[in-house]
Amino acid sequence: MAGGVREWTSSPRCAYPEHDCAAAERAVRGGSFLDRADDATGFRRHALAPGEARPDVGLRCARDLAKKR
Repeated sequence: MAGGVREWTSSPRCAYPEHDCAAAERAVRGGSFLDRADDATGFRRHALAPGEARPDVGLRCARDLAKKR
């Protein structure tokens, strides 16, 4: 999760511990190839507007196996 690209999430960028807020920006997690080595971690959070594109932000396809179809 650290060192490739930051990862888009579907979560709004809320202050912890809040999970449901009206923020328009989405949380972007992790580090990227543009970060210094000590900043490329999996726990960093940033915020970007939904339509914003950056070369160091990507996505990961994931599926929740705990949910029933």
